[in-house]
Amino acid sequence: MPMNISIPRKPRLETNATVVLRSGDGDSFGAIANLHDEGAMVNLERGLDEGEIVSFVVAGTEVYARIVWKKDNQIGLSFFNPIPIEAVAQLFRETEAKITI
Repeated sequence: MPMNISIPRKPRLETNATVVLRSGDGDSFGAIANLHDEGAMVNLERGLDEGEIVSFVVAGTEVYARIVWKKDNQIGLSFFNPIPIEAVAQLFRETEAKITI
């Protein structure tokens, strides 16, 4: 009988911080809906495609990520390297963010 294994979701920092995603197609403007050390959900003004590589700066830290899912103008990012907790903490201090689990 197969086992149902539930992997706990990492706590997310819910925010509405503006972001500029840079890709091979130029810049895309949007807002980070939520963020954790290994990924983010972003609402964009114009869509990008799943699989694209993007970069952006969060709290002074340059981040490189792959778009792992897309729904309309909302995308999910998986970071190539976890972002430092200090960058997450700075974003929390600079925005009206809240943490969800």
